[in-house]
Amino acid sequence: MELSTDDRKNFTIIQGPNGAGKTNLMNAITWCLYGVEPSLSQNSTSFERANGSVFGSLGDEDTLDVRVRMTLGDSKPEYLFDRKESYWKHGKKAEDIVINQARTVMYLDGYDWKNHPYPNSLVNRVLPEGVSGFFFFDGERLDEFFKAESSKKVREALLDVSQVTVLDNALGRLDGLKDDLRRSAKGLNSQADTILEQIETSKKEFGEEQKHMRELDAQRTTTLKLIAEIDERLKNSPRENVQILGKERDSLNLDVAGLQEELSRAEDRLNEALLEFAPLIYAKSALDFAFKEIEKRYKTGELPPKIREEYLNDLLKQGKCICGTDISAAGDPRQNVEKQLHASLFSDIDDKIRVGRFELGEMRKKTPGYLKVTNELGSKMAKDSETIRRKGERLKEISEILSKYDEEEIQRLESDRLRFEVQRDKLNQDIGLAKGDIDRRRSEIAGLETQHKNELRKSAKFVVVQAQVDMCQKAINALEEIKRAIVDEIRHIIEAKTKQYFLSLMWKKNTFVDVKIDENYSLSVMHRGGWNALGILSAGERQLLALSFMAALKEVSGFHFPVVIDTPLGRIAKEPKDNVAESLPRYLEGTQVTMLMTDQEYTESVRKRMSPRIGKELSLVYDEIKDETKVIKFAG
Repeated sequence: MELSTDDRKNFTIIQGPNGAGKTNLMNAITWCLYGVEPSLSQNSTSFERANGSVFGSLGDEDTLDVRVRMTLGDSKPEYLFDRKESYWKHGKKAEDIVINQARTVMYLDGYDWKNHPYPNSLVNRVLPEGVSGFFFFDGERLDEFFKAESSKKVREALLDVSQVTVLDNALGRLDGLKDDLRRSAKGLNSQADTILEQIETSKKEFGEEQKHMRELDAQRTTTLKLIAEIDERLKNSPRENVQILGKERDSLNLDVAGLQEELSRAEDRLNEALLEFAPLIYAKSALDFAFKEIEKRYKTGELPPKIREEYLNDLLKQGKCICGTDISAAGDPRQNVEKQLHASLFSDIDDKIRVGRFELGEMRKKTPGYLKVTNELGSKMAKDSETIRRKGERLKEISEILSKYDEEEIQRLESDRLRFEVQRDKLNQDIGLAKGDIDRRRSEIAGLETQHKNELRKSAKFVVVQAQVDMCQKAINALEEIKRAIVDEIRHIIEAKTKQYFLSLMWKKNTFVDVKIDENYSLSVMHRGGWNALGILSAGERQLLALSFMAALKEVSGFHFPVVIDTPLGRIAKEPKDNVAESLPRYLEGTQVTMLMTDQEYTESVRKRMSPRIGKELSLVYDEIKDETKVIKFAG
């Protein structure tokens, strides 16, 4: 297959019906590069890479090769990637089939092709596997991106695209060097040695706890995927009422997830309000007392002070009152002036009293605001909680209906789903506990390191060692700050790009007004009413959001690599399809793009809008008798 390499007409369309092999082409590319096929189901075997009819006709001692070869370059081929899998059948059972893989990665040196000595290094330099998902989009799965654990997926995507693994490696090396430096002082201070042993033990346990956390996280991801697969099967059931219930549950779960996110944010805002207003509330009596005392003195004329201390001191020095009376010697006239001087002590703090009076008044005005904020937040939280409760009740009803359905397969699927839900909830609890253990262990290590540092400072022998340890820690702190800054900057860029793309692709021009990615990596689609509408987006709208997010990630990744999109418009209605067909080419300008589309996606209207950018059109034609697909020129 030759794809379009025209700079202007950079789109190749490969059209074919479901089952003709469009997704196989996507799998072929990722398998050739990385040896993985993301779109393959978990129950698939490597045999499925081979043509089914040919594989089935293999006789004893027969062999079969499956091979993918692709070339890549800018103006001409520069790299060649080749992966081959050979099957040797010497028995009737699956375990009797011997599978061998061979892989070749070549580069063009002048006019000669040469084998690259480090194929993995070259592939990862051209396009790291972690970033490849932003270049190979599976449209059918795209809308799943913002269903379960979306903040986790957004965070992972941002970390992948920011390429901060280099900094992570440096941080690991610095931490190791810090440990080595501490060990160099071992044997000279028994107390420091004891603390060092505790640090090493704690770090080892910390590593185990992190490993356990990753295992739990992987189990939860698998469980969520299994639940999603069951939901998909129920939604696609031939029984119409099962389909309806499945789709309703899907919508309810999205609503509940969105509401829970809103509830969590409201709780955060309530906590912020408590931190802001608590000191004013606790000090209200003291504030009121101080304000009233100052006001009372203003009313009696005691404040502001009428006589300045400097002026009275000048009169006493001169020995003459303003009225001409001699006050140079002791007596009643001088004593009267001295009394006035004592009363003028307030004059020194007159300005401060005026400022304090104003600030106390402002503080007292703020306290009623607390009630307004808490009432608003409390009302919203109560409303959201009640809505979650009602939707939860309906979810239980749906589950009960399906678990008692008059079809064994439906009952079994629902039973499995309930079991996976229990497993998911248990994993969520375990993950919460594991996070607590990790945080406590991290705090424990920091405390021990401080103790070790203080112990070493007691002896002049360890001054140099401690200075080196301190330097390592400063470098670690600096790199962590740099890492945070890089990821934060990329987060803001991707947020702006996703917003730009999504709002321009959306056909509801006045419904959604903003797209946000907060510091916790939660993505929000803001409704014009001021609330997060992510949970109520339709499948087509979620697909547009995911497509916008992926296009933004691809743009900031820094990798110039062809893009392949499988079923890009599958869940999008007619009008939005036309809008995407017109807008998407602008966002992928200068990039070679291959779109794998069904006839329902590649409509005449879509084709017309994309035609200025289409360089090649191909069709996949499936021959059921031969069990093979051929690639031909698109006939229109």
